[in-house]
Amino acid sequence: MEASPDREPQSPNFGAYQLDERRTDNYTFTNLKGLIRYFSTWLEEEDIGEVVEKSKQGFTVRTGCDNDETKLQLLKKCEYALVRILRKGPR
Repeated sequence: MEASPDREPQSPNFGAYQLDERRTDNYTFTNLKGLIRYFSTWLEEEDIGEVVEKSKQGFTVRTGCDNDETKLQLLKKCEYALVRILRKGPR
């Protein structure tokens, strides 16, 4: 699963993209490849990579989470950052 079909934006301006509450165990993306493939529709892969690296720098691992859950949480943080960029519009 890379992106839930009901969450894909209906317009190219990306305003309709729905985000889950951050602190849930609902994840749109289960791997980095899927996240990059999805957002590369609107952003260059290099820019997405920069967002991922920046997200890793400030990422805090939650107590009691295993490695798989931690990876999903990082993907969600990246998703939020990418959505914020797209909602701002062109740079």
